[in-house]
Amino acid sequence: WVTGLLRLSPPLAPAILGLKLLSAPPSRHTLQGMEVVVEVGCGVGNTALPLLRANPSLFAFALDPSPAAIAILRASPDYLPSR
Repeated sequence: WVTGLLRLSPPLAPAILGLKLLSAPPSRHTLQGMEVVVEVGCGVGNTALPLLRANPSLFAFALDPSPAAIAILRASPDYLPSR
C-alpha cells in the first residue's frame, strides 16, 4: 500500500497517515531518474540517512509523528532537503 501512496498527489499521502508536512514535497520532475523510498516512523534518521549516503540516486520521504525526532534529523549534517 505504500507504493500506492506514491501515486497519490503529494499533499494527500501524509494526510492519510495523519502527518503534517514541514515543507513542500518535491515535484515529480525533480524526482525523475531517482529511486524513491518512504520510511514511516523514521525517528532521527538512523536508517534513512545511511541509505542516502550509500545511494546517490535515492530520494527518501522520511515520516515521523514526533516533531522532536524530525528536528534532530534536520539538524544532522547529513540532512539534505533535496534528497
